[in-house]
Amino acid sequence: MAILVEDTRTMSNRERIRGCHQAMLAAGIQPDDQLVKLGGFTVDEGKAAAGKLLDMKAPPSAIFACNDLLAIGAIQAARERGMLLPQQLSVAGFDNTILVTIIAPSLTTKGSRSRRSGGRRWICSSRRSRARNRRSSGPC
Repeated sequence: MAILVEDTRTMSNRERIRGCHQAMLAAGIQPDDQLVKLGGFTVDEGKAAAGKLLDMKAPPSAIFACNDLLAIGAIQAARERGMLLPQQLSVAGFDNTILVTIIAPSLTTKGSRSRRSGGRRWICSSRRSRARNRRSSGPC
């Protein structure tokens, strides 16, 4: 799984990366720092950063974006490469902005006001069934 982040200097983004890595470890996935890419703050920057990930020899099958704009950019990059979403690539965002209501397929996103992370649940469901694109209610 890859992570798109706008800036690694902010505490909130470092916490999002740390939480994602913890969820990956709990799901039996070894985090890879080469799969953490700076994506900026716009859809176009997210698209460019995700494109670099998707053009890798062994591209990720899931991308967590630290904001919804980066996630939308990742979806655009995947579509340009002819990838099927969510069958070939699962994408999740963060912030739960109004923009997630207008993208298809719908974007899994996490609101920033919630105290409980859904990262582990999303990672587990991404591994189990991209075709169903739903969250798992139980442990991996």
